[in-house]
Amino acid sequence: MNQKRTVVLALVCGALLASAVAIAAAEDVASSGAGEPKSDTIKLDPLDEIIIKGHRAKLRELRQEIEKAEDAFYDAFNEVNTVPEYRTYCGIETATGTRISTHVCKPEFVNSATKGDLSTFLYELGVTGGHPERASGSVINEKMAGYWQHIQDLLRKDPKLRKALSHYCALTVRYQAEFEEKRKGKWFFWD
Repeated sequence: MNQKRTVVLALVCGALLASAVAIAAAEDVASSGAGEPKSDTIKLDPLDEIIIKGHRAKLRELRQEIEKAEDAFYDAFNEVNTVPEYRTYCGIETATGTRISTHVCKPEFVNSATKGDLSTFLYELGVTGGHPERASGSVINEKMAGYWQHIQDLLRKDPKLRKALSHYCALTVRYQAEFEEKRKGKWFFWD
């Protein structure tokens, strides 16, 4: 919402509140003049001042809210999940060779498969014996479709999980709208 709309909205809300107070006061005076007070009238105390603050959220703050919502979704998922390898953990990871940290959520089978990559690497170096394990990419690709199907099945059954997902999606949509608004007509912008 742009700043002009926010100001207009604040003025309209203030005017409506002031008129509601005036109407309630007039009804109170009218009912006291009749000798018998009305029992269904709500008495509002007049306000000295109305302050309405409106601002666009910073993209950084929205990203943090999205990460918390994603964590909450996977916490709810882990509560109802019965398949141990689909248990999902979230955390901050920094890719090798960079200083950029990202929030990542991975199911247990992804962690297990990538540990197998280390075993294969050590086998190829001749450090360990035995047989090399399958590459993590093929293991992950095989299991990922079942993982997403399992999430969809649980979403159909559990309202708490659906609510957590809808909160995450709403924040994501809000973030995208804010991003587009800030980016409008600019090549680069700072949050």
